[in-house]
Amino acid sequence: MKGNSIWKNVGLYALVVFSHFILFSRILASCLNVLVEGGSEPLILLIFALVSALYIFGLWKWYQKGWKLEVKKTKLTSTIWLPIGLLVAFIALQALVSGESSNNQRSIEFFLELFPAFVFFYIIFIAPIIEEFITRGLMAKYLFSKQETLGQTLLYIALSSSLFSFLHLPSSLGQFLIYFIMGSIFALAYLTKEDIRYAIALHIANNLIASLLIFLLQ
Repeated sequence: MKGNSIWKNVGLYALVVFSHFILFSRILASCLNVLVEGGSEPLILLIFALVSALYIFGLWKWYQKGWKLEVKKTKLTSTIWLPIGLLVAFIALQALVSGESSNNQRSIEFFLELFPAFVFFYIIFIAPIIEEFITRGLMAKYLFSKQETLGQTLLYIALSSSLFSFLHLPSSLGQFLIYFIMGSIFALAYLTKEDIRYAIALHIANNLIASLLIFLLQ
């Protein structure tokens, strides 16, 4: 890629990230504030679902337009069973080893007790889709569309997983590594099939299991 093209792509990807922090995160915060002030959960959930659907549709169209992911197959990206197996092992390990909750998890636990329908809908369906587009799909489109070497693939996994971890507000190195590993597993699923839907599916499965465990242990 030429220098101007690289900076253009960096700028476009920055817009993607800013759209999450400036637009969608504020919408989510506003909905939670209205709920805390006594707003109707079914009504707020409906409004949030419609707004989220529009935002996801925009990300999907943005992601689809004018490109194709090319990944050189290696042992790391040759089979979907690797990320699936790693996710199962990671979930089992987390269930056996307790640790300090991240700021993100503490917020989820707090709001889950107050507004279970809204929070379940967000963390099981909306968050996985949006996070995969932002940290995996659109990063690949603008910065790593052609991964011709293992080094490029590892750099992509490292950067996408780091951003994924920072989105979850870790307050310690241990928490950062937990989300980093999780993000790496989702990235492998994406690269293996070159299809964002596989990463989204694994992310949804992970969040569903985590949500059920939080709900049952409350």
